[in-house]
Amino acid sequence: MVAWMKAAFPSVNFVTINAARAASEVTVAATCWYQYVPQDADLVLVEYSLNGCLEANGQPMCSSTAMVRVAAYESFYRRVLRRAPRTALMSVAAFSFPPPP
Repeated sequence: MVAWMKAAFPSVNFVTINAARAASEVTVAATCWYQYVPQDADLVLVEYSLNGCLEANGQPMCSSTAMVRVAAYESFYRRVLRRAPRTALMSVAAFSFPPPP
């Protein structure tokens, strides 16, 4: 994503903070990682499907607004926006499909 953005916007100086952590879910980010967002951030990119919304058996865990993980995402987004009120939020989903037989 960063490589694409640098190529698409060559005159922009990008400073990237990668707060991704393997095998972590959004509850940790909502509890403390939002504090890593600089107050003058222009863009916060959040990938929400691999660690946050799919269980090991492939069942969706974010299919309802009443689910705990959905509440954790909303809490995370709200805390980011309070910390960096002028930032743009972008949520993307990365999916891991099994190879064809």
